[in-house]
Amino acid sequence: MRYKLLILTSLMVGISAKCTSFTEKKQAANASADQQATAQNLPLIYDIARLNIDSAGGVGLTVQIRNTSTKAMKYLIFVLSPYNAVGDRVASEIGNKVQARLSFTGPIPSVRNVDQQDAAAYNELDRQNNGAFSTIWYNSTIRCVKVERIEITYMDGSQLTIKNKADLVKMNQTYSEALKLSGEDSLFGKEWVASKVCEK
Repeated sequence: MRYKLLILTSLMVGISAKCTSFTEKKQAANASADQQATAQNLPLIYDIARLNIDSAGGVGLTVQIRNTSTKAMKYLIFVLSPYNAVGDRVASEIGNKVQARLSFTGPIPSVRNVDQQDAAAYNELDRQNNGAFSTIWYNSTIRCVKVERIEITYMDGSQLTIKNKADLVKMNQTYSEALKLSGEDSLFGKEWVASKVCEK
């Protein structure tokens, strides 16, 4: 029994060390992405990963965001369309829906107003900035999505719509490239965390 306890304790210490390492790497990746976004004057950076297809063909997505503007956001909406493995836009087999609107309701604080040295606050912000959306479409051939535009409403009532393709790509790549340094793929698997934003 003693040896079993020692083995279990060793395993728990190892798991804890990995989690700490991942947390630190994720925080560093976020900080790097935030700095790049600020330097490029990007109001938002994002990544879309974990495309889940259930047994009925229902497709869900996980969206990670960082508000890198100077103001808190009240509402944030992603308008996107799904594509199959050969690059054709497809529709839901139920309802024939193509475009979908994924909404975040704030307030979504700006990362510029969070002390990066306060690990607890920084990590809580990261947790809040993850949105899981289930059963957006019904089509098991969906492999990636393209963001058509992003609609932002700030807490002060001002609005911003981003639909320039180059800007949308830059906002995605800035965060998705940084996330590769966080070690998520070693914990969850490369395919699970790989960006599901279509490359072309």
